[in-house]
Amino acid sequence: DTFRVALKKGDCLVVSGESRALGAPTNLVVRIRDAGGAELLVQMDWRTRDPLLPFTAPADGEYLVEIQDVLNNYSNINADYVY
Repeated sequence: DTFRVALKKGDCLVVSGESRALGAPTNLVVRIRDAGGAELLVQMDWRTRDPLLPFTAPADGEYLVEIQDVLNNYSNINADYVY
């Protein structure tokens, strides 16, 4: 999934994914990209294998927040596992 957010220079955004903590068989990765698609920051695993990504906007503008399962384990996921 991709989310578009507008931030001002210096704004802080914290993206937290909860997958493993909830028992889901997924391994999430979170990416922050600028409006042109250039990757600015990426976080895959944190202490719980769930991403925690703090980001401070370097300039005014729109940013893309991407969240995905790096394992592409969709065949083993049912409606109990969503984000």
